[in-house]
Amino acid sequence: MHKARITYRVSPSLWLDAGHFDELLAELEANRDGFDDVALFTAFTHSPVSLDTLRRRCETLPARLAALRARGFGAGINLLCAVGFFPENLDDIPAGIPFFTYLDGSENHGSFCHTSEVYRREYLTPMLDMLARTGPDFLWLDDDNRGHCFCDRCLALFRAETGLSHTRDTLRQAFQSGNRAEQTALRRQFLDFAGRSLTDHYALAARTVHSVNPAIELGGMDIMGNGWDNADFAAWSRALAGAENTPVRWRPGGGTYTDREPDEFILRKGMWFGLDAAWMPDTLTDRRSEVENFTYQRLKKSRHATALEGCVYNAFGMTGVAWNVLDGADDLEIYRPLMHTLTRVRPFLDAQVEADGVIQPRGIWNGWTPAIAAGINFDADWGRHDLARPFNPHASELFVAGLGAAFHPEAAEATILNSVTAWTLDDAAIERILTRGLYCDVETLQLLTARGFGRHLGFRAGELVARDARERLTAHPLNGSGAGHCRDCRQSFNRTPVWALEPLGDGAETLAELIDYADRTVAPCTLGIFRNELGGRVAVGGYFPLTELSFAYKIGQMKRLFDFLSGGTLSGWVASYHRIAVVFRPGAVSLVNASLDPAEGVELCWRTPELAAELLGMYGDSHRLTGERQTGGSVRFRLPELAPWHAYLLRAGTGPLTCMTSAGAKSGK
Repeated sequence: MHKARITYRVSPSLWLDAGHFDELLAELEANRDGFDDVALFTAFTHSPVSLDTLRRRCETLPARLAALRARGFGAGINLLCAVGFFPENLDDIPAGIPFFTYLDGSENHGSFCHTSEVYRREYLTPMLDMLARTGPDFLWLDDDNRGHCFCDRCLALFRAETGLSHTRDTLRQAFQSGNRAEQTALRRQFLDFAGRSLTDHYALAARTVHSVNPAIELGGMDIMGNGWDNADFAAWSRALAGAENTPVRWRPGGGTYTDREPDEFILRKGMWFGLDAAWMPDTLTDRRSEVENFTYQRLKKSRHATALEGCVYNAFGMTGVAWNVLDGADDLEIYRPLMHTLTRVRPFLDAQVEADGVIQPRGIWNGWTPAIAAGINFDADWGRHDLARPFNPHASELFVAGLGAAFHPEAAEATILNSVTAWTLDDAAIERILTRGLYCDVETLQLLTARGFGRHLGFRAGELVARDARERLTAHPLNGSGAGHCRDCRQSFNRTPVWALEPLGDGAETLAELIDYADRTVAPCTLGIFRNELGGRVAVGGYFPLTELSFAYKIGQMKRLFDFLSGGTLSGWVASYHRIAVVFRPGAVSLVNASLDPAEGVELCWRTPELAAELLGMYGDSHRLTGERQTGGSVRFRLPELAPWHAYLLRAGTGPLTCMTSAGAKSGK
């Protein structure tokens, strides 16, 4: 791949009316360097519309698609909705089709059961046939394709497939009964069943559409990894490709409609997109992130924040963007400055994809697998419908303070496990981690010890410290000049348990102790490291192990600690004290200054054979850099000032990036 793939998704209010559509065409012409194709929404509500409504809209679609193609744009359809999302526009929902059912027996009257024969025969098949005959280049299915329905039919299919005899009530009880290993195993069975049922749904969609025209590309959508299914992107994309192996598009989505909390671009949505990309097959290279400004009120998200989102998601593994930013509620001129900005950032999006954009990031892996939902929520009703998404183990301060994340075990240079992720990994996976580098909290230490790995961990849990205490760094080489400095996180404020650690044997080393406010020792060890007989390295933290890490000496310690855990192979880190998110690939580093302050004096350590590099900014600025080789194999680059909440790309070597010199770089200025 040499360029990003960019789509505009267009509300019916902009294409159903001829006058509005002509205005849209004029704006698209003015910004033609900024995108590749246009997806026309079939609806503007998140529940299935009647076939009569859709039939009336299909009368207009062929002319609109033809007009887009005549101007050199790809032209397709965004089906909203294939299955349904939530109760909305209930007056237009087809009658007589079974609804999606939650584990407690309640129904979502804005969503159908995707396995229902009535749904397939009387709604999905005629709807897709009708849309395919309008002549689209592509047809994207959303919102929200999901497999985890608990209706009577789905439960019967689950029983037939597994040989189990559960009713809805007994299944609900079994998800919470027995030991955690038994619960996890049953939950995984259901997640796999749900994923396979979704594969069948996509396969039927492909057969229906391709019977009209096998060249129509189908697209799928997931929301935050479809955690209540099994995230089987390989099976889903094969099903959508159909018998002719037609190219498939994918679009992860979900929320972030304003720029009130820009951290969500990185720590929530960006990390999830990284997980999605890492678990997609290599053949699924068309991954367009969903950037949404719904409900399209321009004052709720700035032009810059919208453009930044696309850059962030490309950094984490997407290969393009589906901009969902336009609506007819206001005059199109309200959106004109936004479209110009998105055109202006297009060359940077292309450069990101050109510079190793499809290669997995390397760094610290948090143990996420497609089975993550099986390991969560043991103290409540698993699968309850108000728990919309499974726990995101990547939401950590580490990844906005200069350390890079990995999203797959094969890309892991070190691993963080918690009690959720540890439960979803089998013994062989745990042992592989212990031959490399592991960081964990005390709850995970206890869990792994109970599973028989205690001899490889170097510590056991000591006293649970209820009263306020501070962490004081010891005179250990990994603490650098931070020896004697304290981190005060205050259990009384944060209600977080704090543990003392008991070293097991001479090989365990202490990096931090606990002291009270009178500087008296409460526990001689609360953070330690251990080299085990498997050749691996382990660190266990008992004091706020993954939060409140932004003290300068502490985050410096963590960077040295994770390089130690990696065996000196960590791809890189921001060596200076800045709030910067980084994503490391062999030939390029993506950076986001995740602060409202300009980042001055940034120093980046990167293990690369190259001393020369070029730093590209998201709006076309560039700087040639020369690094300095460091002890340990890294190269230290001193970066120019990084603007607040801006994205950058550091590319190794001195060759030109063709995408940054394209005509599109001039657009919108």
